[in-house]
Amino acid sequence: MKKWIIFAVALLALTLVTVAACDDGKTDIPVVNSPVEVKLTLTTEDGNTRLGWQTQPDVLYDVYRAPSRYASYQVIAAAEGSYTDTERYCYYKVAAKNSEGKILGISDVVSEEMTLFGDNVYIFAPTDNPAEVRNVINSVYSKMETAHFTNDRYAFFFKSGAYDRNISLRVPFFTTFAGLGVNQDDTTVGAINCEGDWNHTSLVNFWRGVENLTFSNTSKWAVSQGTYLRDVHVKGDLYLYDTDTKGDYLTASGGFLANSRVDGTVYSGSQQQWFTRNANIGSWQGGVWNMVFAGVKNAPQGSVYTSVNALPVLREKPYLVYENGNYAIKVPALKYESANYESNATAKTISFDNIYFARADRDNAATINANIVSGKHIVFLPGVYELEAPIVVNRADTVLLGTGLATLVSTKGNSCLEVGDVDGVSVSGLLFDAGTKATDTLVKVGNSGGVHADNPTFLYDCFFRVGGNVKDNTYADISLEINANNCVTDNIWLWRADHGDGVGWDSNNGDFGAVVNGDNVKCYGLFGEHYKKNNILWRGNGGYVVFYQSEIAYDVPSNERWANGGTKGFASFEVSEDVTQFTAFGMGIYSNFWVDGIELDSALRVPDASGIRLTYVCAFAMSRKGIVHNVINSDGLFFDQSDINAGTHFRQIPFYGRFESTFTV
Repeated sequence: MKKWIIFAVALLALTLVTVAACDDGKTDIPVVNSPVEVKLTLTTEDGNTRLGWQTQPDVLYDVYRAPSRYASYQVIAAAEGSYTDTERYCYYKVAAKNSEGKILGISDVVSEEMTLFGDNVYIFAPTDNPAEVRNVINSVYSKMETAHFTNDRYAFFFKSGAYDRNISLRVPFFTTFAGLGVNQDDTTVGAINCEGDWNHTSLVNFWRGVENLTFSNTSKWAVSQGTYLRDVHVKGDLYLYDTDTKGDYLTASGGFLANSRVDGTVYSGSQQQWFTRNANIGSWQGGVWNMVFAGVKNAPQGSVYTSVNALPVLREKPYLVYENGNYAIKVPALKYESANYESNATAKTISFDNIYFARADRDNAATINANIVSGKHIVFLPGVYELEAPIVVNRADTVLLGTGLATLVSTKGNSCLEVGDVDGVSVSGLLFDAGTKATDTLVKVGNSGGVHADNPTFLYDCFFRVGGNVKDNTYADISLEINANNCVTDNIWLWRADHGDGVGWDSNNGDFGAVVNGDNVKCYGLFGEHYKKNNILWRGNGGYVVFYQSEIAYDVPSNERWANGGTKGFASFEVSEDVTQFTAFGMGIYSNFWVDGIELDSALRVPDASGIRLTYVCAFAMSRKGIVHNVINSDGLFFDQSDINAGTHFRQIPFYGRFESTFTV
């Protein structure tokens, strides 16, 4: 008998220890009706978590805690109106009960993470119930799957650890998923599943991203522009397209993969173009028009493939981590002549105390700028930030990190962001929207063109939009202006909308996608579409572009309204005549005029100089309407209605050492 008493006492002691630990908990709160309302508040002070609630006569209260939002909640205390816990980032509920122990009501869950990140951010931990994790992901997917134009934004984060292999990340519009470990293998889930069957195409699967995760299973990432897949490890195959119920390919127009590993085969399928950089892949199958690889182990060889051995200068994208019990930002180091996947283990850490978490329901340009001036780095939580003035960065090494495709909108004719001539600024994961007031430039980087070779400014996963999302007319003469020397962009999409609300030649007004005035600017993964003049106007010397995808404006109304001096129309990409050094690899330019008789002299215009070097240029006509006379300058290669077979025509220049006014393909 004594043995059983000793065992019971030991078991009770073990239970008390277990209850006190934030990282455990096995007792669920009973599900009951709620005749007694419990409103629970949470504040933090000196590293402690303080709970508060109003009490009622003859009612007792139990405090429940869980290590993560969807884990099991366990009683940790009986209290009257308040409770202080020394743990942080746990999740709490308070239950009301009568003297007989019957549950009368349960509060909503509260946590410091929920207070910090807001309603549209979900943070998971390996302690969460896998079924609940799947339910939350599927619920957001159901809401956002077809939300092509919406102001809703969501972000999902996974703390380090191994998750159930059946957890599939269904990634819809305006939603991002990320691991919170230092490296991709710190956090393992089942698979990515980004589909195209909702619209019987993936051509508009825009505005979504996944990063810093490992996937146990074969995955699908059927996307187009305005997306990113970076710093992931897929332990199976990776499909970049979707199929219908008959097994036929659904069209896709992507895309971007960076600093990643795919152990199996990447199947590109119907992807019209794709850019992969700094990656280790088992093998690659497929290719349609313009598939570009930079620093990729086992990159394929063939007529539609362009391969670059390494990139001259690079810093991987900064990212959010949960480390040593708190949140921080990791900023990877600069690297030169980089190739293949590399771990971010040596990244610099920005501590929690130096980060400001901006929220669209609370912050504006004034509050964000005040935090930048005070020395803070900014994490933009999901939402639409209506800015009456630009966010201004004049402090070196400042990090602006967007989550959930946080969107900055110009509301007073102002720019959204202005970065001064300072070193090492990082801007990432943001969508910049033109507003309804005349605006010169949405984003301006640099002023006087200072030299920043040792510590460039980087723009990562930044997307620009003129029209499509509002019925009123929108205005942005230039979406992105780069004046700073040595600036680097890594996955940029500049889009004057060709569909959605407020779309038309006189409705969504954008002349230039990007104007590059700085010298030695480098663009890795550059997408530009439908601007009324040049998608890209490049004026700086020493420019370096790896992968360019563009579509000439569809909606040109007449040749008279598209006249460019004595030239017919505006080239998709134009390098100014006074530029002597410019290099580009893998340039794809497509046309799809909606009006008969539209003429464009040249899809691409560059100076005839020995320092102008282009490797693989392709052009594709998707319509019988209109004429593009030359692919490059007056090269003699042209396509028009009489040439086109079944509505399509394709010209490609596989390789030549430098541009000449006349050349043989």
